[in-house]
Amino acid sequence: MSLYWSVLFAPVPAVGVTSTIAYVSSLESIRTLTTDPYTFDFTPVGIPQAIVLTVASNGSSTQHGSACTYGGVALTKVNGVGQADASHPGSTEVWLLGSSVPTGMQTLSYDLSSATDDDQQFVIYELSAAGNVEAVDSEVASSVDSFDPTLTMQYAGRRAISIGCVQYGKPDVTDLVDNANMSEAATHDFASQIAHSNYQTTPGTSDFTFNFTRPFGDEAGCMTVAAFSEVGS
Repeated sequence: MSLYWSVLFAPVPAVGVTSTIAYVSSLESIRTLTTDPYTFDFTPVGIPQAIVLTVASNGSSTQHGSACTYGGVALTKVNGVGQADASHPGSTEVWLLGSSVPTGMQTLSYDLSSATDDDQQFVIYELSAAGNVEAVDSEVASSVDSFDPTLTMQYAGRRAISIGCVQYGKPDVTDLVDNANMSEAATHDFASQIAHSNYQTTPGTSDFTFNFTRPFGDEAGCMTVAAFSEVGS
């Protein structure tokens, strides 16, 4: 099994200060064999109020996840989409655990509907917040031809953060460029396809456009994005 990971850190809110939802850290893990369920460990930087998982797959349009747990606690699938281009098929998914999040190092377990050999990029996110976290919007986009990686998240005035992933039928990660106020948690080159997992750099209350430019032309692809906010905010 080939496993690669990278960890990105952002400041943890100071003790005694009322927290608003924010990115804290993330970790990438790559599945390349037929392991089912696929598991990897994650150590949060702080005490997470939410765990978000993005999954980008290549090789078929199937959304492979049938169940997912973090430290034995079930995540909920927020949204997902696939595209069945003959040469560059793929899928994307976003999952959330927004309450009763275990602390310390935990194992993420992703149960597949079948032991496919499709390669997959997993990126797990740690979020801080003042309370439980929920999805306030989610959107998908896909095309087997001229994929436009642009989605607008509706915040309805709530302070939120958008997180999403994209699968794209180009051979180099530089074939997609993230736009303003987006940060890369991880990118992966599947050889003939690529995956990006990104988050909104600065959470806000205005609707947020999550998109990429395509400097080298159009291709098949798909993208799933969700916006997250504190419950009751």
